[in-house]
Amino acid sequence: MEDPNNLGAQASQPMSPPLGESKSPTELGDKSVYEDNEELYQEHFLEQYKMYVASSDKISERRGRANVFFLTLQTSIFTVIGFLVEDWDQSLADGVRYTPEIAFLAITGVLSCYTWFRLINSYKQLNTAKFKVIERMEESLPCGPYVKEEWRELGEGKDPKIYRPLTNVERALPLIFIGMYCIFIFLFLMGK
Repeated sequence: MEDPNNLGAQASQPMSPPLGESKSPTELGDKSVYEDNEELYQEHFLEQYKMYVASSDKISERRGRANVFFLTLQTSIFTVIGFLVEDWDQSLADGVRYTPEIAFLAITGVLSCYTWFRLINSYKQLNTAKFKVIERMEESLPCGPYVKEEWRELGEGKDPKIYRPLTNVERALPLIFIGMYCIFIFLFLMGK
């Protein structure tokens, strides 16, 4: 017989399934605690659902703030590069003189865009996981308006005329900036 106080044995047991494995709605919480009070279980389940939906909204808000930060950073870098290029109109006629400062700013821009791109992907993965959990929770609700119904109305993201996932647009911005920065770096290396 196992000792129920043996915490070492319990600690070695996995607390949750490996990533990627689904749990049914009843496995999401220990319903046995509520055997005598189904109404309390439903009330707690609904409150947890509301909190989880709110937490996914907060992730989206953080994602938006991160995008604003990185977009502001990129436009600031381009503004400084513009100030470093002396007499822009004359420089275009004579060929812009790319200084090491401009090259440094361009490299900084590339690195920050790479970080931005990775952050967008990370938020996408986090939101995807959250929406999978919400969808499983909605299986225990009378309807699933937040994930199933809304996603169905949006054509499940398959028809860009109905809905174009924001992540596709978000990921394009850092890549566009990286392309522009690479032009600056290339011109600097070419000695222009």
